[in-house]
Amino acid sequence: MAIFIKQLNKLMKKVSCASAMILLIITNSFGQQDINSLKGFKYAYVSVLTYDGGRVDIFGITDFIKKELEIKGIKVLNNDINEWPQEAKLNNCLVGNWFPTHSPGGIPNSANGGFIVKNCKGEIVYQNSSFASHFGYFYNKNVPYAVEKAFKIIRTMNYFFDQSFTPKIDYPEVENTTETEESIKQYLSSNKLDPIEGIYKSYQDSHLGYYKVGIIKAEDKFKVIIIETELPQWKAGEVKAYCEFSSMKGIYSTKWYKSNKMAEETFSSLENDAILTVELKDPKGEKY
Repeated sequence: MAIFIKQLNKLMKKVSCASAMILLIITNSFGQQDINSLKGFKYAYVSVLTYDGGRVDIFGITDFIKKELEIKGIKVLNNDINEWPQEAKLNNCLVGNWFPTHSPGGIPNSANGGFIVKNCKGEIVYQNSSFASHFGYFYNKNVPYAVEKAFKIIRTMNYFFDQSFTPKIDYPEVENTTETEESIKQYLSSNKLDPIEGIYKSYQDSHLGYYKVGIIKAEDKFKVIIIETELPQWKAGEVKAYCEFSSMKGIYSTKWYKSNKMAEETFSSLENDAILTVELKDPKGEKY
């Protein structure tokens, strides 16, 4: 949850809202197959293989990949996004998504094993797989052996972070106004204001990056306009959200643009003329 504190007229007003960074994974898209593409990732998230009955990583290949990536100098992220470095939260294109793979090799006890790496667009940027049929090994031994063989090319590559290989997302366009902090302050000081209007600064938390925004009325709605932010995809003057009066006092119909600039229809509630809460949903449709 993020907290915005109103900066104008010494009247403190809190806004709580939430925004989640989503690692976009699309299984049917393909990208370049150049191992140098891996240099565009400063971090790695390794998917954990799960099996029937709730068993996890029964062949140990997820842990193997994590350890090998750490040795190469790629920071491996855990499942708790709250513990991620701030730059990884703000720019998921710095994170490579690694998926261990395995399948029967076609002859008794043999195995194919390897990995797939996807970027923030869901494109496969690199993948490799090897075959293993070691004498005396059953399938459970051949799987990690095949993955280890497939990983030899990673062990020998000269890895260093190179931002020129980091993918960039083409974000949807949002309304871009000519408003600045000064013009918003001028408006606020020369007009009769609704309770929601003002300049706010966010209290940064694990979900929402730093924002400084101005909320002003435009005809029959309110525009939430960015003054400054640390998120590179958002620029000063762009509209972060629209709020409109509803039939209930203190409740606003809200179109909220998430960090990826995709719109979400929701509502906001203003309580005690002090706290504005924006309700959002995660990809599963659950409120947070």
